[in-house]
Amino acid sequence: MEFDRRKFLELGALGLGGLSFSSFLSSCLKKESVLGQQFDQVIFITTNGGLSHLDSFDYKPKLEKYHGNSIQLQTKNGLSNARIIKSPFKFKQYGESGKWVSEVFPKLAGIVDQLTFVHSMTANSPNHTRALSLMNTGTSIPGYPSVAGRIIQNIGTRNKQLPGFFVLLDSSKSFPVNGEHNWRSSLISPQFNGVVIPSSGQPMADLRKLSSLQLKEQREQIKLLTELNSIYNQKNDFAAKLEGRSQLFSLALESQTEILKTLDTSSESQATKNLYGLEQKPTHHLAKQLIRARRLVENGVRFVQVYTGGANTDDSWDFHEDVAAHKKMAEGSDRPIAALISDLKQRGLLEKTLVVCAGEFGRLPTEDSDSANKGHTGRDHNASAFTLFMAGGNLRPGFSLGSSDEIGLSVEKNPISYHDIHATIFQSLGIDLATLKGQQNDPILDFIKKQGRSIDQLFS
Repeated sequence: MEFDRRKFLELGALGLGGLSFSSFLSSCLKKESVLGQQFDQVIFITTNGGLSHLDSFDYKPKLEKYHGNSIQLQTKNGLSNARIIKSPFKFKQYGESGKWVSEVFPKLAGIVDQLTFVHSMTANSPNHTRALSLMNTGTSIPGYPSVAGRIIQNIGTRNKQLPGFFVLLDSSKSFPVNGEHNWRSSLISPQFNGVVIPSSGQPMADLRKLSSLQLKEQREQIKLLTELNSIYNQKNDFAAKLEGRSQLFSLALESQTEILKTLDTSSESQATKNLYGLEQKPTHHLAKQLIRARRLVENGVRFVQVYTGGANTDDSWDFHEDVAAHKKMAEGSDRPIAALISDLKQRGLLEKTLVVCAGEFGRLPTEDSDSANKGHTGRDHNASAFTLFMAGGNLRPGFSLGSSDEIGLSVEKNPISYHDIHATIFQSLGIDLATLKGQQNDPILDFIKKQGRSIDQLFS
């Protein structure tokens, strides 16, 4: 193997975050991936706010043993003593894999042998803004193209009548932190932006055409606009952006009927509605969005991101004051997520659909200092260890990669970064990182190419 000196300097300039030196050193060893194309499309479920790995899928019995003991660690308030707290939830082993799962995820526990876990995730910052940006774009600096947008730019869409990238939001009225920067195409063409779909109300603003306009007239308007842009481009240097915008308008015109039809869940069978919990209050919103996600990939959409949790602490996974409140979020997400995987499998779609479920970071094994002052037992952010899971295709079912230490504070074995996850997604979609194309003056593109390594051991 070859040590990449340039990568060492790049990492030093951008900060190592929660990575240990050993994990950093191992990531600097180049390794060519042998992973070929595995999937045609991706559904990425984002547990926004930071799902606690310690209260979901990374069972740590030592938390009970050390409950109430104090340890010294670096927090947002500096170096301080913090009290270790056990999980308020019971864990039990499930499936042939014997996977330990929290009691608040009974449906996912029921299909745990179909899931592939990574228990050694690390982020570069315990700050929502930076960590969510890293997860979505490959850099902690907001304002660069999303990974999904880069995918569409490189391999295009599978259905010319639908955009290639959709973002399905939670029931919360608030966007996740960074807002549209999480799904904007930024430096690359605007046609690679994520199309945002709320869980209630009108699916898309201004999508329905005016009753006074016929399709032929709309096409003539777009044609005229394209011609005017072409004339303007002869005197100004905005060709790429204006061409992309014109293509976006043309796509919107041709897809206005197709989008509404695809997003309409009313035609689903009663059995499907029951499977997802579409007609029950706690699961309704996410069930609706995940059924839509399935319908979108079924109709050729390349990348669908689904958020569970908004920007506010009360309606996300960001529970500083009481970790037991994770139960509320789990009640709204466990059944729909398990249903999505089962539904995709039943329809023969899971073979070519990569499903990823992850947050921007995890939670600490200690009591949040702010919550302690209020008499509660919440957990603060932890960028040094957290868990994600995947399903689909040739992934190793019932397999777990990596581990955190005995209390879940830091990664102990096989550190994995979001750059590695991105590299795995790119490679599994048939995109060679070495030839990944982007835009001129895109400083992050070269960084993305060199930073991540495809996690081939996740696949059979």
